[in-house]
Amino acid sequence: MKKLQHTSTLYPNDAIVSLAEKLAQIAPGRLQKSFFTSSGTEAIETAILLAQLYTKSHEVIALRHCYSGLSLLA
Repeated sequence: MKKLQHTSTLYPNDAIVSLAEKLAQIAPGRLQKSFFTSSGTEAIETAILLAQLYTKSHEVIALRHCYSGLSLLA
């Protein structure tokens, strides 16, 4: 908090770059890219999009009556 009180994922900064590098070191496989979001809704939307691209399926399993975000998909 002494160095960085607020940031956006729109602009890279030292903290985000350091975190991405650390994740690449500890993640299984050869992590080449990181995508940081500013909300849970963005994270869910991106995860669903990546799953659909990978599986070639548009089916989504979700919990009933749960809160996952403010977007239509989430």
